[in-house]
Amino acid sequence: MKIKTLSVKTLLIIFSLFCFVHILPANDSPRPIQRFSWAGDNNALRYEVIIENEASRTVFKEFTSEPFIEASLPPGNYRIQVIPHDFRNMPAGDTGWIAFNVPARQASEHTASEEPGTKVSDSGQSDQTTKPEETRTPDPDTRDYKPLPFNYYFSAAYMPFIPVYNGEGDIFGSKPSLAGAVFRFAMISNKDLLIVNPGFDLAISWFNVGDDNSITITLNLLAQKYHISDKTAITFRLGAGFIFLPESYATVSEAQRFHVNMGLSFLWLASDLFFLEAGVDFTHYFTSYASGCFRPWIGAGIRF
Repeated sequence: MKIKTLSVKTLLIIFSLFCFVHILPANDSPRPIQRFSWAGDNNALRYEVIIENEASRTVFKEFTSEPFIEASLPPGNYRIQVIPHDFRNMPAGDTGWIAFNVPARQASEHTASEEPGTKVSDSGQSDQTTKPEETRTPDPDTRDYKPLPFNYYFSAAYMPFIPVYNGEGDIFGSKPSLAGAVFRFAMISNKDLLIVNPGFDLAISWFNVGDDNSITITLNLLAQKYHISDKTAITFRLGAGFIFLPESYATVSEAQRFHVNMGLSFLWLASDLFFLEAGVDFTHYFTSYASGCFRPWIGAGIRF
């Protein structure tokens, strides 16, 4: 038993030393930083920069709002492509692939001199100047146009409602309704200035209970956060609105028709233009005895 215990300890020590050796850096000197720059475009909201190695494998991909970017690449042959995105955050042409070389540190000075458009400083930091092979020329009527820092969303969704508490039934009954829909227009900042992108939306919804049809108009403040390569987003809503009831609800005062709204939704960009979105809203009505309901929804729309 003792021999087996020692063997296990010995193996653990050997394994730990093996891991330690492989974790140690091969060279403690800092890797040079390459700086890539290109001609900026006033109509570009931001730029997507992609760098691939000789095996056509992406080794660097990043977005920037400036006409330059910095990367730290090991020696080798690469190619770079810059894709400007317009005010709708949609790709608007590209520079094409431009090949370049990152020389070994020991031969950086003379190797760089053989590569046009590459400069290496005495500190070991290189400056790669990327010149687009094809320049996108804006149309004459948009040459002086400045892009707005917003994305615009138009959508339609199926939206039933589920009563949570209904007071004396001033607004709706105690049974859920599967007949409902909502149309939304939203304007959300596309500038990465905050942790979330602020905005607002105007929602016009309809629901039916029995023979009664009601229209609700709600104005919401939004907080949106994109993630996963800017293809998905989570949006939080907080707002207030007014409900228009049929004549049979004449006893409901105008003060009781106001409501507050809170919601959360998940958005997926199927393409640069089309998106799918699902969420749930909670609405509270200021009736004589408070009324409230959940309104889950799922729909689709377009983004500009």
